[in-house]
Amino acid sequence: MHSPEDETHHFPNLDALFNLLQFGVVFQNDQGEITAANPAAQRILGLDLDQMRGVTSVDPRWRAVRSDGAPFPAEQQPAMTALRTGRPICDVVMGVFNPNSHRQTWLNVNAIPILTGELNEISGVYTVFEDVTERRRLENSLKDSEERQQLAAFHNGIGIWDWNLQTMEMVWDDSMFELYQISREDFSGAVDAWEKSLHPDDREHAMRELEAALSGESPLDTEFRICWPNGEIHHIKAVAKIFRDEDGTPLRMLGTNIDVTRQRAAAKALKDSEEQLRFVLEGSQLGFWDWNIVTGEVQRNERWATILGYTYEEIKHTTQQWSDFVHPEDREMAWDSIRAALNGRSSKHKLEYRMLHKDGSIRWILDQANVMQRDADGKPIRMCGTHTDITTQKIQEEELIRRAHFDFLTRVCNRGYFMEQAELELTRSKRYASDLSLLMLDIDLFKEINDRYGHEM
Repeated sequence: MHSPEDETHHFPNLDALFNLLQFGVVFQNDQGEITAANPAAQRILGLDLDQMRGVTSVDPRWRAVRSDGAPFPAEQQPAMTALRTGRPICDVVMGVFNPNSHRQTWLNVNAIPILTGELNEISGVYTVFEDVTERRRLENSLKDSEERQQLAAFHNGIGIWDWNLQTMEMVWDDSMFELYQISREDFSGAVDAWEKSLHPDDREHAMRELEAALSGESPLDTEFRICWPNGEIHHIKAVAKIFRDEDGTPLRMLGTNIDVTRQRAAAKALKDSEEQLRFVLEGSQLGFWDWNIVTGEVQRNERWATILGYTYEEIKHTTQQWSDFVHPEDREMAWDSIRAALNGRSSKHKLEYRMLHKDGSIRWILDQANVMQRDADGKPIRMCGTHTDITTQKIQEEELIRRAHFDFLTRVCNRGYFMEQAELELTRSKRYASDLSLLMLDIDLFKEINDRYGHEM
């Protein structure tokens, strides 16, 4: 039997090498007691040499477990097995408790017994190990991910098929049979079984896409309709990868099918809805705009352009052009209203302002908009609104105001407006202690002149 001090002779002249190794190296004497450990071993195990010296594999503080998580009896562990049998034990994965991290450290362990003398007596064992904790975590994550993908594929109705192009045998998973409403017993395993399910109007297209993929002209990424035995029609999206030999000959095609019937129905409903909205906008003479705040692009309809005297082709789909069209005196006010809606200070953007017509005239616009979409952080990403040409309405309003305040014949203030303005000026004069003057003119023979020369005079 050797004492721990005797065993330190196994490290002389090799200290530099052992200190540089990234693998953990531990020496245990013929009693299984640790007598030496390199720095990597101390780092990986979370113990310094003083803490490990004299400790054996039997010590319960290691909390050793097998790769499957089951307890790992000390006598069956690599070092003790090598000491008992005199044979190297290689590539054993086990976990031990790391007191520094307070969790399991996973090791890939190799134990090499030291044989001395003519009788090859076992004097100790070197245990060399690698920290595989991170590798094991990644492997488990990948395994979990694959299992989740398989489960998701099953529950999401994604069918997987594998076509051997040498034997022409096709293999379907359970989801494929569910997608096509075909039983395993009725499936021949040949491509014609799939072909028979194709909608008659899509059969030629689907086969042409398949042939193009096999010839290498284009990848298989297509859609087609299938007919269920009960007569229902379903839309299928098919994607596949082709595996070829060194000469380019296709050997195997592996692909997926997914039922996109609901998506196609939703897309059609959306298209119909957009068409109806377009008819409504055209009938109501509304200019429409849709601002993607993230990209800065603004989609507009033709009426938006024609209100300002432009054709659809002449306008640019940017906020800058809208800003340029807004009357300079109204521009900041318009932006303030939009920013208030974007920042949530206002529930919507609603404002009347002036815009510049292509011919140089002014158009009054009623602009109404809402933030239609925000991201997870509440930031606006889409805003939609309408433009209504209210120029005629504004002119009429101004005329009504003018008629309410001014005499139709003389174009001067009527009695009511005069008294209103006089009250304001009198109040202002009193407040600021300023002088107030009133000038009154009498036009002689006004009635005779007006009757003779008319109102235009």
